[in-house]
Amino acid sequence: MGRSNLAWVLLHALQAGGSLLPCVPQVGKGTFMKLKKFAAGVGLAATVLLGASMPASAGVTFFFPETTFEDDNNDWHFDTNGNGKIDIGERLVSVFELTKTANPFGAGSANIAPEELTGIIDAVVVAKIPGFVPGTFLFLFAPNATSPYVDGASGEIARTWLDATPDLDIPGQNCVSLADCVAKGSDGSVYMSGGFTGDNDEIFAFVGTDDPAVVAAAGAGIDMTAATFAFSMIVNNTGMDFGQVACSPNSLVPVAGDCNPFNGGTGDGLADIAGGGSIKGGAGLGNGAFGRSDFDFNVAPIPEPGSLALVGLALAGLGALGRRAKKA
Repeated sequence: MGRSNLAWVLLHALQAGGSLLPCVPQVGKGTFMKLKKFAAGVGLAATVLLGASMPASAGVTFFFPETTFEDDNNDWHFDTNGNGKIDIGERLVSVFELTKTANPFGAGSANIAPEELTGIIDAVVVAKIPGFVPGTFLFLFAPNATSPYVDGASGEIARTWLDATPDLDIPGQNCVSLADCVAKGSDGSVYMSGGFTGDNDEIFAFVGTDDPAVVAAAGAGIDMTAATFAFSMIVNNTGMDFGQVACSPNSLVPVAGDCNPFNGGTGDGLADIAGGGSIKGGAGLGNGAFGRSDFDFNVAPIPEPGSLALVGLALAGLGALGRRAKKA
């Protein structure tokens, strides 16, 4: 997620209170005003290119060049073989509420309101590899082709819904069972989904214990696993077009730009949706979930033509002001 571009340099300098121009002592009033307009134009261009935001719906605000979605989850494990452990072939289902969007490059955030953005993850364990620490494992997940919640047959792992009548409160624990949470988390219009479509950068993995009871007994603020994911966007009803984001280094993927360390270097380090987080302790949950999770993710919305036109006007203004300043 490189910040080494002109827009970032300009905005950083302006925010820091520094000057983008060489020292110009003893300037006349007319020249000073022109320089002031020039600086204002630079600030406008930088803001449009990097710090601008745009509401794509009544409740969801996108920031450019990237937007972070922040969520709260509850997690359920389907113990198919009945041994109390997370094993290959078993499912992990999460119901989540996306509460806020933010600018990952600096200040700026917006609550998702008055609409409600919720979602469901349904994935199946396809690999379980013992970790270096006894009792820990690396789990790799794939779409659940028979999921009743998402279209796993087409590769979906996560799906979100936008609802004009909010009724799910994950932090406030207002759903009493998985069925209740699913009903409240999927009663809007399908907004966006992600999963696997064959891109070599796709991954959904976490490292931690295979014992849900251990997680369930831990406090809500205790990180019990580390997770990473990189998805392709499958459904897009947001009203926005998107580019790709570079996967950020984290505890599972320590190399910047490397989404999937198991792909033999065949990926390009970019994904439509990239994020990570952790599963936290489930103490106090009364809806059957074994844990809480915090999976934030980034997307790269593309400014609409109107915003690009504004950038063009700002840059054209810079050129005109620059020429006039030289003549003064």
